[in-house]
Amino acid sequence: MAVISYSKEVEAASRFIEYLTSKEGKKIYAEYGWIHKF
Repeated sequence: MAVISYSKEVEAASRFIEYLTSKEGKKIYAEYGWIHKF
């Protein structure tokens, strides 16, 4: 994941990515089977 350079909402996008990679976000990913081990 990354914030694109021409994003109009860089701060909001950055906070969203922080949430998705947080402990809570990872838990949600796991609940839906979206976490894959490589």
